[in-house]
Amino acid sequence: MAQKMKKDFNNLIVLSEVDSTNNYANHLVSAESVSSGTVVLAQYQKSGRGQRGNAWKSAPGKNLLASIVLYPDFLPAPQQFYLSKIASLALAGWLDGKADEVSV
Repeated sequence: MAQKMKKDFNNLIVLSEVDSTNNYANHLVSAESVSSGTVVLAQYQKSGRGQRGNAWKSAPGKNLLASIVLYPDFLPAPQQFYLSKIASLALAGWLDGKADEVSV
């Protein structure tokens, strides 16, 4: 007999507009008010941040804008960026064929 998967949205924050999902998540971490696995989603970012100080530009409702809070203490700090790479490539692979012009 198949079990129904329990949907838990306690760790999901959906915002219509924010300066940056990354900034929002960082504020939660700084305030120690967020648990590992929390996802911050936004319809639009006014001042999105990319890697190495680059700006992240997007039109409202046209991109997947998200930050995920993780505390990967099982992985040494110099290797933690691999989690972002793996997640990005996996999501792009899943979206390929479901959406036009998927890129990371």
